[in-house]
Amino acid sequence: MENTGSDWQLFKQVTISGYTWIVIASIYGKATNNLYAVGTADNYDGSGYKGIILRYDGVDWRLLNIREIRAGFYDIKRMKNGKYLISGGTSDNVYKLFLFDGTKTIKEIHSGFYSGLSEIEGEVYITINKRIYKYINNNLELWKEFPGTNYISTCCGRSEKDFFGSGENGEIMHYNGNDLKILYHTPFYGALGGVIYDKDVIFFGYDSENGINVMIRGTLDE
Repeated sequence: MENTGSDWQLFKQVTISGYTWIVIASIYGKATNNLYAVGTADNYDGSGYKGIILRYDGVDWRLLNIREIRAGFYDIKRMKNGKYLISGGTSDNVYKLFLFDGTKTIKEIHSGFYSGLSEIEGEVYITINKRIYKYINNNLELWKEFPGTNYISTCCGRSEKDFFGSGENGEIMHYNGNDLKILYHTPFYGALGGVIYDKDVIFFGYDSENGINVMIRGTLDE
């Protein structure tokens, strides 16, 4: 969809031969003429599915010609070296992490536990099994973990000493460089999304018990 300033209009509709429908899970980019969208192409009859990547060059969205991967793509983030990390998963709940060169080449670098991506000050952080990693010199290197807590993933942050996370039972957490503290309990269960501003932070998730999407706003005290 495209916002014309007064309303929303259909900008692009993507179809893929041999697949009934596609779902776009995330759109990401550093410039208006270089955006990426990741998602899944699937069939209603369960005959097959694969991860897809689209790129917007400032004029149009185009499907990239990557090798077929039997996993849906959930999120994409750009590392400082210019390459991208993509999180995904299979229909039987095996989570995946991929390295993507931005054009065509993609390879799997992790399979198993839940993997989520977050970006703080241009650095990409990977959460795997409640531990936070960085991808350095073609290896996943442990950066931080919070043993004895319900921490499950990172939502957003201003720095490595000021970021928000989510807990297994819907907790909104904050790390101040020394301690991880619970700020608020939500109706969500599992990972939250988040957007941070100068003095405000917005968390969003799905309340499965009531079947509704919920947004929560926090404001920094003066």
